[in-house]
Amino acid sequence: VNLDPYSSNTRWRAKLGERILAAATPQITEEDCGGVTLSPLASWCLRAMRRKEVLALSFGVEDRDTWSERLSNAFKLPTRLFDCTP
Repeated sequence: VNLDPYSSNTRWRAKLGERILAAATPQITEEDCGGVTLSPLASWCLRAMRRKEVLALSFGVEDRDTWSERLSNAFKLPTRLFDCTP
């Protein structure tokens, strides 16, 4: 059994990978955002954070969730926590 993931490289797989990479790579500038806020774990586009329909989702909370606390305090966003830890 050949376990090399590149042995079955096909054009459609390469194109799909390129599309996924492009979708996950931001093409927005700080100017487009009206500024950004940085934290050790994330950066936030300020223009997006001012919108009314924004909801912060936090997954994998075990103890204190400082990520959603920061979003809630800084941007007055509602947060939904999903504790995925056993």
